[in-house]
Amino acid sequence: MQYRKKITVLAASAVLLALLYTLTLVFDPARVNERNAAFSWLGGDSRDLIDRLEIYRGSETPFIVTLKNGAWVSPLGDGSVDAPVKQGRVDELLRLLTTRGAFPRRGSSAASYGELGLDDDGTRLVLKGGAGLPLLELIVGKEDSAGGEVFLRRRGEAVFRSGERLIASYVNGNRSDWYDLKLFGQYETPPVDRIQRVRIMDGGESTAFSRGGGAWLFEDGGAVSPDRAESYLRSFFESSGEDFVYPADFDESGTSVTLELGDASVITVRFGVPLDESGKRLALASGKPYAYLLPQWTVSRLLRDRAFFRGD
Repeated sequence: MQYRKKITVLAASAVLLALLYTLTLVFDPARVNERNAAFSWLGGDSRDLIDRLEIYRGSETPFIVTLKNGAWVSPLGDGSVDAPVKQGRVDELLRLLTTRGAFPRRGSSAASYGELGLDDDGTRLVLKGGAGLPLLELIVGKEDSAGGEVFLRRRGEAVFRSGERLIASYVNGNRSDWYDLKLFGQYETPPVDRIQRVRIMDGGESTAFSRGGGAWLFEDGGAVSPDRAESYLRSFFESSGEDFVYPADFDESGTSVTLELGDASVITVRFGVPLDESGKRLALASGKPYAYLLPQWTVSRLLRDRAFFRGD
């Protein structure tokens, strides 16, 4: 009997400990707060409906990104020309807004909106889908006192929440942060071995070389360093601008780079005159209706001289 009593007591103790542990998990303040903070601004099934993104900041012209033919683009100028945008940037923003994350409720008093930057006419992000209907109008307010989160409110609702500061970077940054500013995209970049001739015109000076007998040769005689030729072509197709300019007030300078391919197609970048003492220039790339604003160091990397290709 004594043995059975001990077994009964031990079993009861085990059940009691399990119950206490379960209650601790359920009512632990940190866990309760974590559950309450988990929130999604849009259901995951809304992701495939979104085909337009608009950012409003005060009196500025709205920044717009739309989905066309399976790719995200942004209209330039009068809207007749589309510029490519970073697909991953759009995807990451939509992921943040359509999955559950830490967005704790911070209040619902309209008296706090002005102080927190949450008035209806504040900076906001609008997601649309289908027939242009708004799926989400998210007002992005100021940072909290710790500086790690920003206040957020769905337009038309009283409750406001906070979320990671990353969301604010999408609406408060420069427009150029959204653009894919590579002069030539992935599908516009041919294999290096298809390029047969390179010609660089800079200030009346011409540097030209071609493939011949398995090597690169200057057209007026002399060998080209194969490593320098290959590295130049890689850097050519990796080059990016700082911004798009459309329509472009383009003053020709007679400076250009021309690549000729084995199938007789030609890739060209034409450069305008330096815009100021910083050395920035506008450049027109083959097939593009807009110009790129290039920093001086990119211009210098594209306009290499003969000494570079000799490997001096």
